[in-house]
Amino acid sequence: MANSRQVRSLTLGLRVGAATGVLAMAIAFVLTVAASPAAQAQTFKVMHTFTGKTDGGWPYAGVTIDSSGNLYGTTIEYGGKHFGVVYRIKPGGAFNTLYTFTGAKDGGFPAGRVIFGPNGTLYGTTQIANGYTTYGTVFNLKPPTTCGTSFCPWKITTLYTFKGAPDCDAQTSSYGDLAFDTKGNIYGATWKGGTKNEGCVFKLTPTSTGGYTEKVIYSFGATSTDGQNPFTGVTLDKAGNLYGTTSDGGSYVGTNCSGIGCGTVYELVASSGGYTEKVLYRFKGAGDGMYPFGTVILDSSGNLYGSTEDGGFGGAGAAFKLTQANGTWSYAPLYSFSGVQSNFCGPYGNLAFDGAGNLYGTTWCSGGYGNVFKLTPAGAYTSLHYFTDGSDGSNPISNVTFDAKGNLYGTDASGANQTCTNAGPNTGCGVVWKITP
Repeated sequence: MANSRQVRSLTLGLRVGAATGVLAMAIAFVLTVAASPAAQAQTFKVMHTFTGKTDGGWPYAGVTIDSSGNLYGTTIEYGGKHFGVVYRIKPGGAFNTLYTFTGAKDGGFPAGRVIFGPNGTLYGTTQIANGYTTYGTVFNLKPPTTCGTSFCPWKITTLYTFKGAPDCDAQTSSYGDLAFDTKGNIYGATWKGGTKNEGCVFKLTPTSTGGYTEKVIYSFGATSTDGQNPFTGVTLDKAGNLYGTTSDGGSYVGTNCSGIGCGTVYELVASSGGYTEKVLYRFKGAGDGMYPFGTVILDSSGNLYGSTEDGGFGGAGAAFKLTQANGTWSYAPLYSFSGVQSNFCGPYGNLAFDGAGNLYGTTWCSGGYGNVFKLTPAGAYTSLHYFTDGSDGSNPISNVTFDAKGNLYGTDASGANQTCTNAGPNTGCGVVWKITP
């Protein structure tokens, strides 16, 4: 049965043309510019404007930063083969395409970030493989052992190829980061797949021969009140428990949730026999928000913070906090976002902490074309930059990343260079940006 999330997957997901087999981004929003509160003075800089050529286009995910200040990221489309790329930007601005996906065994259309694993190399996911016939991959990317020129492409290793239900399925709208535990196990979630084909959480365990074995550790949709369709990845605590969100499901309450529920926050509790799911919160589609797309993050006291891309008192998403006492989790609103088009304008990426406990993130279309914001622990809101759909890009899906000096980095999914177009209203190849406080 079609549901609200399936409709929204046409907005942010990928659409495979039956005749051409070309993936394209379909943006369903019709945006208009409205007056917005003045943003706090910041220094905003575009680090790279994508062209849709060998550098790729449409950077959905945010960036990862290493100890030398190099930025690493992915584009979901374009590049030499039109299946996306992994890129690096050096502190001085030099751009390199580290790897160009081919859509074959290596996969294609990476929508999530690349992150550093315990061995200091990059890991990520793709949404397809083997010419659209399989359901995405988990990959490892590392520099070549020898290189006779100033730059050589990096080497990819496919760690696992998803098989689809009852296995996990990353083929549509899976944007989350991977996560590692102290033993080198890799965790993630996919929007589809599992025994009910409503999404699943997986674990990849390293083997003695250098490979990985995969296990589905939870399949969503087990009951009518369980969550469905996790849009993002998971967060681990020190005990090995996993936390995350589902963009749909939870219950049959809320007139704005198309009968399937408004999403959940969940915990998977580790035990000797595997994992047990606890639904920590079911969104009601009222002032508490609905459809959480980013995962939740933990503070030092074990409280959870997250956001929704719709609902809230302003109608454009909400930021929230979950606090545990005596085994019961309590919801507290932090901020309700507003936008010129209220539906689906809120944050899609994860929130991020700075050293003082302030929260940072991006919105899809607050102010018209999205913005970067800051929330204090008390919930005071500051917009750091409103995007204009000009040279600064538009419609960020990404989270924000900090360097050692407190500068913020992120991406815009579209805007700027107008050479990346499709049949929908989305134009522009997107940018990587930096904000200096």
